[in-house]
This record gives sequence, C-alpha cells and structure tokens, in this order.
Amino acid sequence: HPLPLCPGTLPPRGARTRPDSGWWSGGLSFLEGFAGCLAFPEREKWPCQGRWAMMNDVRLRPVMAGEATAVEALLRRAFKDYVRGLGRDEPSPMNWLESRIIEGAVYWVDASRSPAGVVVTSVHENAVLEINMLGIDPSLQGRGIGRQVLTLIAAMAREKGFETLALRTAQPYTRLVALYSRAGFRVVAVDRHPDQIDEIPRVFMELGLKKD
Repeated sequence: HPLPLCPGTLPPRGARTRPDSGWWSGGLSFLEGFAGCLAFPEREKWPCQGRWAMMNDVRLRPVMAGEATAVEALLRRAFKDYVRGLGRDEPSPMNWLESRIIEGAVYWVDASRSPAGVVVTSVHENAVLEINMLGIDPSLQGRGIGRQVLTLIAAMAREKGFETLALRTAQPYTRLVALYSRAGFRVVAVDRHPDQIDEIPRVFMELGLKKD
C-alpha cells in the first residue's frame, strides 16, 4: 500500500513552531519508552515486499483491513502509563485508525513471529517520513524491541527514497529524548502538541537518511 501524503504538517527545520500553527498530528503522537542495546544486528529484508526483519526475528509487516480493533487494543495498552504521566486517564479515541490502515500507514511489530507492537507513520513534503506512534506491548517492553524498530523503519524509509525520519515526544520524558538522540535524531523544534490537547511541550526530532 502507498503511504499517505500529509503536506505541510511538520514544523520548519531549526525553528520554534507557533501554538496556532496547526501541524497535523495524525491522532496520537506518543512514542513508547523502550530501552535497548545500542548495537544492532545486520538487517535482512523479507522475501515479501514491504516486510522488514532483524536477524533476531523482530519484524515489520503491514496491518491488514479488519485488524483495527486488535491494533487499537495494543496501542491502548502500550500508552496507558505514558498518557497518565501527561495527566490523562486514557489515550484519546483512535477513530482515524481504520482509514490509516487502508492507506498502508500502519505496521505490526512482530517478535518471534507474534504481534509485539504497532507503528503508525505518515508521509510529508520534502521526502519526510514521520513516526506518529510506536507502541510496544507492556509485557514485552524493556527488551530492546522498540530500538530495533527504529532501525528497521529507518532502513525501510531510506530504501523508499525518504531523506528524513521525524518523530516527536513529550518534553518531560527526557529519557526518550536522550534515547532518540543516541539513535541519531536531533532536536529541530520544541512546541505544544499540534492539536493543543494540553500545555506540555513536545520535542520535535529528525534523523537524516541521505546516503553518503
């Protein structure tokens, strides 16, 4: 499935965005607080197009139509503690999820060939791929799966011709900002959530994907 184009939805590089700038969020924009090793095994591409895998069997595969209920259930488990840390009881409604699945923007994260997480992406102008959501099932967090997923997404995006991988996370989660920095992301802006759902600043980060 082609990924959706969402033009003009990322903040200008190197500039602080305005609270009223209207950047599209694609629903939730949380990233799982994963921990993992800094050394990655060599990646391999599955024979099936659009599927990517690590040598230790962490894989990405497109979510199919009809799987929205299962995807939402996993994302709600993954982000329950995160949103509570932001002062909310539960993640926001995900009414947008089914349409994003049809667009081909949502991926299962498989570990040992069983669903372990979900990734939601969007395409922007200037060859930018954004990670809108990356959630790992709480029972599998702390095993480095999320960190490996970042590597897989970067590899997939680079092969598809994207030049930048973008994400954002809440500023209070400094451990996440540090983790993404170690993975090569750099801070390009700090501002409120695009939908202004709270007063907590978000840190916008990017990873360059251009081949040398």
